[in-house]
Amino acid sequence: MRSKFLLLAILLVSGAGCNSPACGGFIDGGFWVQGLAVDRNGRPVPNVTVKTQNTTVVTDKDGCFQIYELTYPYKHEMPFSVTAAGFKPYVKAVVTDSAAKKRFRVSLAETTSATSTVLDMSPAPDSLGPCEITRPGQGAMQ
Repeated sequence: MRSKFLLLAILLVSGAGCNSPACGGFIDGGFWVQGLAVDRNGRPVPNVTVKTQNTTVVTDKDGCFQIYELTYPYKHEMPFSVTAAGFKPYVKAVVTDSAAKKRFRVSLAETTSATSTVLDMSPAPDSLGPCEITRPGQGAMQ
């Protein structure tokens, strides 16, 4: 009994119970994305709805969004959708290789366009513009 209590005390003191980017700890099984929604000319698109399984956010005035959601341990697949008035939606399951933060750039295609909305899961460095730095309130929760 004493060894169980000691183990619990160690876990609590070490912060092992924290599974959030806010406290810097991760237990594998998270989906964390920071991204930018742009039109085909590269201009940021505000008010774009970005959804995962249990989380919905709306891009801010700079087209930035951020989502963190827990998944099953060692599972990094998440339903992911991006919708905006006047643009074609993106709706697919997204698979990442770890719970570490990922960078996404979504290029929205207008509904009248012959092209599709595209998700770039490994954009070039600095291609997220003002979204490269995580800011408080980046992407509004609905």
